[in-house]
Amino acid sequence: MVISEMEFQAMKQGYETSVRQLRTMIDAQSRLLRTAEHTAAEAEKMVEDLAVTLCPGLVDEYRIAGPAGLDVLDVDQLREEMTRDIRHRLSRLDTAEATGKNLTQMYDDVAAESARWREEAERLRRELNEAQARIDQMESRMAVLQQSLESAQRRLGDATAPVQREMEGFAPDRLPEWMQKWKQESAYKRDIALLRVLAETGAPRRSDVVEVFAERIGIKPNSGSVGRTFRRAAQRGVIELVEGQSEASGDSGQLIFLTEQGRDACRLLLGQEPVASQAKELLSRHKSEAHTLLNLEAADLLRDAGYEVDLFPGQIELPDDHLFVPDLVALLAGHTLFVEVEQQAYKNRKERDRKWANYYDATGGEFYIVTANQKAAESIRSEIIFWAGRRDLKLRMFDVSTARKKRGQGSEIWSFKRG
Repeated sequence: MVISEMEFQAMKQGYETSVRQLRTMIDAQSRLLRTAEHTAAEAEKMVEDLAVTLCPGLVDEYRIAGPAGLDVLDVDQLREEMTRDIRHRLSRLDTAEATGKNLTQMYDDVAAESARWREEAERLRRELNEAQARIDQMESRMAVLQQSLESAQRRLGDATAPVQREMEGFAPDRLPEWMQKWKQESAYKRDIALLRVLAETGAPRRSDVVEVFAERIGIKPNSGSVGRTFRRAAQRGVIELVEGQSEASGDSGQLIFLTEQGRDACRLLLGQEPVASQAKELLSRHKSEAHTLLNLEAADLLRDAGYEVDLFPGQIELPDDHLFVPDLVALLAGHTLFVEVEQQAYKNRKERDRKWANYYDATGGEFYIVTANQKAAESIRSEIIFWAGRRDLKLRMFDVSTARKKRGQGSEIWSFKRG
């Protein structure tokens, strides 16, 4: 879609207004943060002064132990040390001060005030970080809009110019400030190589991306440098990692995709439109992160067995307006299999009966089932056989845990066959 100069200017003005408002808010919150941090520091100083007054022996011990003295303790640790010291020396402390409070009460008041200001400072710091992130995102969007407008204007100016998927390069001095700073960092080339892998492949798992990324930059996948690159990208807000647990192995896994800020970075720094994220698409199709990972593990094993696998099969229309959407489609020697990847969990009986009926109608009674382990396989197998009754059913199953152990042995992947 081509936008006019007037439309672009209106959009740009809106972004600039939002950015100015956010910067004003950041300035105000920065002042509040400095005040909160100053007050917290003063409260902590009061605690240290109380320690010097009430527990001189304790203070001397820490000063003798090292040049840092009381600095090795945070406020809570100092409070605990003081409490132990006072209780050790006095069984009961009821000395009154001018305020009418005993020293223990005075200390508790100061400690509580210090804690309150520390919490306030932390809250303001979080709000500042969130506001700065919104500014960075708006500046990125403004830059992408500017680039798109200029690209469209050039194409309109030369009707013979082909419309390319990759966008023209963007002048470095017109990049958002955070991108310009990023480009000056020593690790930038490695960071942008990671974004390029995601932009070109849309690979769904961190482990998938690691293999390609490590090969491209010429290091081992288990290198510490690889882990640091992923951490930097996540901290910068250009990728998102979603934790899940494999039901087959019990190990944790991570799904990965570019954030909107990451996609904008690809457009501006790489000059290309990123492909769609497989992880996002799979998460929208499946029940959970664990089910998504199980589908990917099942697809890996089917490919190892020689099948071509489609992770994103379309829906099949059935009579009475029913629909069937298989988890996977596997193709081998001209034979297409509609594969269901099943988890072991309590499920609604009527919904399950409807599911198997739709599966039966869509495949003519050919069921190909993958589960995480043998226990799940036994449960699902019993459920299907009970549902089938006297129906003519062809049932093939394997579980990921067992199939992994036989990987590379050339054995038939479908370990259970009936019909």
